[in-house]
Formats: sequence, structure tokens, C-alpha cells
Amino acid sequence: MSRAPFFPLLALVTLASGCAPKDGDRKPVPAGYEGSIEFSRFTQYQPALPVEVFLYAQAEFFFDIENQWLDAGKRVELLGPGGDVELVRTQVPGKVVYQKEQGTDIDPALFVPGSTYGMDVAGSSRDYGVPGFELAGAFTLPQAFALNTPDISGGEVVIAVAQTDLTLAWTPGDGENVEIIFGIAPTGGGTADYLIHTVADDGSFDVPAAGLLGLPTGAGVLTIARKITTPLVFPEEGTGEGLGSDAIQCVVTVQ
Repeated sequence: MSRAPFFPLLALVTLASGCAPKDGDRKPVPAGYEGSIEFSRFTQYQPALPVEVFLYAQAEFFFDIENQWLDAGKRVELLGPGGDVELVRTQVPGKVVYQKEQGTDIDPALFVPGSTYGMDVAGSSRDYGVPGFELAGAFTLPQAFALNTPDISGGEVVIAVAQTDLTLAWTPGDGENVEIIFGIAPTGGGTADYLIHTVADDGSFDVPAAGLLGLPTGAGVLTIARKITTPLVFPEEGTGEGLGSDAIQCVVTVQ
């Protein structure tokens, strides 16, 4: 059985299908609606355990993002060179999203670094539903990311008294940027603290000691992701963004 990824996953409940109005009676999707599509890979290192790969994909459409998520039909497909990824209509608290079928995993072979993917949206006949469409160049996956320094093959990075910067080094790539996230749960409980840097994909970054000193003593996760974003135009005056990301994760302990 696969272990859950480091980040929490929301429980998913598939929307029940209802009676849809006829197309001629359907209220159109609001002009100026937005959407997003993401396809990400997480290569996870943990002490005394084998390396695992987890793929995450999600699409969503919304208008006035706070409370008006839009239906786009039964499915959204990501069209790639390794095969298509099917996302199904899903309801999580307060919104409608498109994610993998509950209880399944996305085949790692469907994630092809350096490739551009399209998307195929089934379309909805419900009031304010997004119409069906296909879009080439919905997002581009970056080149594969691997961290060279520090060595995370053992699954853990230990930060002792942070009197010096922490040097991170990787092979430079094609990312729009690289995002570095330390998430630490304090020993003894309490709200997790985060330290986040977004840097150029030029091969190295020194995490300032001053920032590390602000983290609580405890254990958590270090995530480093190479990212590429793509602006999108949807039918009926919609706009959005596509995101391709390749990330590593390991345990981080602050002493």
C-alpha cells in the first residue's frame, strides 16, 4: 500500500449527477471567469524507506474565487506525450475541482519532463457551466529536478544552531523559478511555521541563517520545486494559468 504524501490530502466526494437544463435554457458561464490547471511530481525521500514518487493533478474553474466554483462537466483530460491523465468532477468543502479518481494513483509514466500538454474539457450544460473545449499548450513540465547539496539520499536534512547560511545546490534548468519551502511543526505541538523563498533556477541558493533561526525546534518537510507557469485564454472571455512542477521532498529537523 502506498503511503500518503507529506502534504495533507482532502477527502474527496464525487458529485452526484442531477438533471441539467436544456442547452437553450442554460445560463451562460460568467464573462471574466477564471481557471487553473496543475500537474506536479513529488519525489519523496524519507529515512529508512525507499524513495517514492507521487503525481498530483488538479483543474478548477471559478468566478469570484471566494465562493463561486463552476462546473465544467464530468471530466477534464490532460493530453500528454506519455498518455492522457483523466480528472473527474469532485467536490471538496466549498468548491468543485477536477482530480484523479478517488482510490487510484496516476501512472508516473504520464509525467514527461520537458513536455507540453494540452487539455480537453468535457463541458457542462448546467447553469453558469463552463462550455466544452480543447486547448493546446495548457502547461509545460519543467526538466527533472534533483538536489545535489545537501545530500538527501538518507531522507533527512538536519539544521543545527543556524549560525551560517544553508547552501542548496542543483543542476540549473529551465524553470521559471524554483520555490523552496521549509515547513516545521514545533516540538510539543502548535501551529507549523514556514520559511519560503522563490529564487532563480540558476543552480544554487544560500538560505540566510537569519531566516533559519526564526524556525522553531522540531521536525517537518523541506520541499524544493522547479516550476513553469503558462497564461491561458478560455472560451467565453475566460482566463487562467497552467502550472507544471517537479519537486523533491525530504524530512527536515531543526535542533
